[in-house]
Amino acid sequence: MKNGFFVSCRKGKEQNAFKEFCTHLGSFFDEVNNDLQYDEIDISKEIFNDIKTLRVSFFNIYYTYKSILYISNTSSFSPTIMFLYLKNKNILFQYIQRIVPIEKFFQFNEKNILNELTSLNEFTNYKILYEERFAPNEIKIKFLN
Repeated sequence: MKNGFFVSCRKGKEQNAFKEFCTHLGSFFDEVNNDLQYDEIDISKEIFNDIKTLRVSFFNIYYTYKSILYISNTSSFSPTIMFLYLKNKNILFQYIQRIVPIEKFFQFNEKNILNELTSLNEFTNYKILYEERFAPNEIKIKFLN
């Protein structure tokens, strides 16, 4: 099960959109790290940690189709929190047209779907998109009724 973002961008500019996305969300992680309080500072440990975090990318392109990217998020922060950060900053993008946070994403598996549907809170909004060509026979009757 993954979480991340669906990003629509200019056609042919998918890599530029991904770089732009990572750059703007990099400032989110900088602000989070600046909020941490340190009692004693060991400079060598801090430098080592900074180098380690620079090498780590929390975002990977999971899937690309024409002008649509699915970017997976491996950080401990929710995609919704990061999306709200971008929205509150009123950031204008050059290559990105729309960003949609996705909390849960998985390949079709009967067991996964049943687990997810039973674990939903009654106050949670969700949408099930059903298309016959992508689903096994009579799966709609089994899950949606």
